[in-house]
Amino acid sequence: MKSAATRNLDQYRIMYREGRKYGASSRKLVGEVGSILEVLMGRHSDATFRLLDFGCGKSPLVDLLSERAAGKTPALHVQRYDPAIPEFSSPPDRGFDLVINTDVLEHLDENEADLLISDVAERTSAAYFKISTRVAWTFLPNGENAHATVKNSRWWLAKIKAAFPEAAIMHNDIDTVGIFAARDAAKVGMVSRGFRGKPISLKRRIRIAIRTLLGR
Repeated sequence: MKSAATRNLDQYRIMYREGRKYGASSRKLVGEVGSILEVLMGRHSDATFRLLDFGCGKSPLVDLLSERAAGKTPALHVQRYDPAIPEFSSPPDRGFDLVINTDVLEHLDENEADLLISDVAERTSAAYFKISTRVAWTFLPNGENAHATVKNSRWWLAKIKAAFPEAAIMHNDIDTVGIFAARDAAKVGMVSRGFRGKPISLKRRIRIAIRTLLGR
């Protein structure tokens, strides 16, 4: 794994051992990621849909997604990976139907972000990145701000496009950006612009965007 040994990895290991809320904020994304998952699973022909939370931290996100998908076909198989947490530190294999990477990239140096995106691209043809574009409220044990790379949405999109040429911004607010990478993902941008001025929920917008980018 090219991205397994990042500069501040030991800092996050300390945070994990101290019981801090390391990565726990991702639980609030269950509706957002669940909407993506719902559409992708609805178009999946195999008996099992494989989902990887890459950089999972302490997040219960995949457990919550599994609860939502319980009893449905295809069956949802989830896996976690985080090099700072011993039980999740084994490098994941390849062939995932979707990889989610939430609240991770901004914690890395710019060159480290490139390596992580490349590792994700080697394991899937569909990925969802949720990235903060502001300075963090949290500081590492060494006093450094937890967000090592603070850039705007266009900067992050260009970086992800190096590995996923058809990546597109799915939604963009004051301090976060959601970027989806899959077949015909560029269509997402047109869908998002079409919602301007309309009172529509984020979950519904995501479902419509995913259906549009998949061309059906």
